[in-house]
Amino acid sequence: MVYHTIEHAPGSGETMKLQQLRYLLAIVDNGLNITAAAERLYTSQPGVSKQLKLLEEELGVQLFSRRGKSLNGITVAGQQVISRARIIMKEVDDIRAITSRLYRDQGARPTASLGQTQAS
Repeated sequence: MVYHTIEHAPGSGETMKLQQLRYLLAIVDNGLNITAAAERLYTSQPGVSKQLKLLEEELGVQLFSRRGKSLNGITVAGQQVISRARIIMKEVDDIRAITSRLYRDQGARPTASLGQTQAS
């Protein structure tokens, strides 16, 4: 498996969030309609718009072409980011499925403990 890191845009103090990728995909899956994406995500349109703006600022690229305030297309950079975002979100779903299966198989939530142990 190949792992990729996400480099931050120069001067960016923000960290890319899974929520931003989820919002990005919802916008695409709802025909570039931010209002419809917000409804699907049970959140506000201004919140989705803000997260898209933050994501574009962090990446240093425009993901969508715009006509006024409306999105009317996906840029080349946007196509590449969207493709990777789908892979990332699929991996997140796979992680959830694995942990859910472990929970079900073990009958309890897996836990980890960090701390000191005494040598005998």
